[in-house]
Amino acid sequence: MPGKREKLLEVAAADSPNDFLEFIQQHNSHDDPFDVGELLASFTRKQLDELWTHLQMMTARTLLSFSADNGDSRQLKVLVVSKDIAER
Repeated sequence: MPGKREKLLEVAAADSPNDFLEFIQQHNSHDDPFDVGELLASFTRKQLDELWTHLQMMTARTLLSFSADNGDSRQLKVLVVSKDIAER
């Protein structure tokens, strides 16, 4: 499954929620014997850290974009910046 591992990391790093969801939906496909649990179990610690970092950034950007659309993203920005500072 090395190809799938790299593809998942690539999709997460691309910062495209739609591409990420399309990749994950392969888990439910009858045409592709793909199991998310097996894939994640095959990741090294470094790969998992990289994946979660990309997913955290993608989620934060997505939430900020929704908040910005509503005109007030200050509170969400504070949460994202606070978490970033706490992790350093």
